[in-house]
Amino acid sequence: MEMTRRDRDDLIRVVKQREKLAKSGAEARAAEVLADFEEQLARQYKIEESEVFLEALGVVQQAIREADAMVNREFDRMGVDPAFAGGLDVGYAWQRRGENALKERRHELRAVAKSRVDAMTKAALVHIAKESLERQTELIAGSLETKEARAYVNSMPTIESLVPNLTLDDVKDARLPAAQRRQLLYRSRYGDDE
Repeated sequence: MEMTRRDRDDLIRVVKQREKLAKSGAEARAAEVLADFEEQLARQYKIEESEVFLEALGVVQQAIREADAMVNREFDRMGVDPAFAGGLDVGYAWQRRGENALKERRHELRAVAKSRVDAMTKAALVHIAKESLERQTELIAGSLETKEARAYVNSMPTIESLVPNLTLDDVKDARLPAAQRRQLLYRSRYGDDE
């Protein structure tokens, strides 16, 4: 059965309405992706979350005690009064975050995430408009059976497939080198004096 003019006109109207909905859905999806990214960025890891974390801290604490004892024995050998002896300041406290502990770094990562989500959203909007135009063109140019026409319109891509989730790995190229991260973490703990 050939598609009637009315079927074609109705389908074009549906395609245009779905295009409009998909475009507003892309904006909503972008907001969801950014909210999810913010949750990842704000995530803190408590030492109690893992037996491995606790065990690793115990290993570090034992090593520090042994190193302190070694330093104290040397000061004793040198005859230095313990009240005036130097010592190790290792700062072995558990860190609940990595480089995202620093406000400036979170701001930078947010900016990267926002720019990438904006780019993905713009690409999605272009894709939606292109799909809509292609479908309208095919509907006007050809004639399909009404059942096929409905199936065709229903096959438009989802917003989720066009704007996927964003993870911290997606912005890993914006991460700092390990030495620079350590330096920033040191400054955040002890101030600018190194």
